[in-house]
Amino acid sequence: MVIKMNKKRILLFCAHPDDAELCAGGTIKKFVSKGYKVKVVIMTNGGVGNNDMNVSKTVDIRNVEMQNAASFLNYEVKNLNINDGEVLPTLEYRKLVIDEIRKFKPDIIMTHRSNDYHPDHRYTSILVQDSLVLICTGNYCPTYSPLNYTPITLFFWDRFTKPNSFNADIVYDITNEFEDKVEALSKHKSQYKSIDECRNVLIDINNELKQNIESSYKYIEAFEICEYAKKDELIAFLESKNKIFG
Repeated sequence: MVIKMNKKRILLFCAHPDDAELCAGGTIKKFVSKGYKVKVVIMTNGGVGNNDMNVSKTVDIRNVEMQNAASFLNYEVKNLNINDGEVLPTLEYRKLVIDEIRKFKPDIIMTHRSNDYHPDHRYTSILVQDSLVLICTGNYCPTYSPLNYTPITLFFWDRFTKPNSFNADIVYDITNEFEDKVEALSKHKSQYKSIDECRNVLIDINNELKQNIESSYKYIEAFEICEYAKKDELIAFLESKNKIFG
């Protein structure tokens, strides 16, 4: 069994065009600054994210915003263009996710938890987890070569407690990156009226997060470790966690 130790290729699966900035904008900024390769795969086109214009126009606008945010934080981005609100744990979409994982060969995957409030978030999480079970199986979805390891998967924070509360296995100080996170989120102009609104939204999220997580850092992001990896791989990750998130 191969256990990858460099942990410098990070792949995020996000349901909507602004989720990467909301959930992990500070972490992305820190990782890119450390020389990590970061790619974000957006599952949906975001087409129902604006009630004041039609879906087609919204899709075009949100695609530009997505690219602007990615350019600002300097990460690679791809949109799978599933209709907004229509992510489901189908075989078709599972194979799309498997292809993205095998092409990028990530050390770490980040995504939503499967008891998040939004169906696109939940089923994005399920698709990623179902893919992990098969990612090393060469006869399944053979377009790209199977991996010989299982990427470590981390879940974004959410406030929901049923059936399971979020477990903050990793708490990351993003105090120095917070204003860049605000600026990146403000690139999604169809979703936020101003940079001040973005800042207030992120401060509210940070305050709620810190109600349940003891931390001396002013601004944080937190992640839960998924159990879907081999025991030795999880042990190796835990041993290198502080270095990766240092």
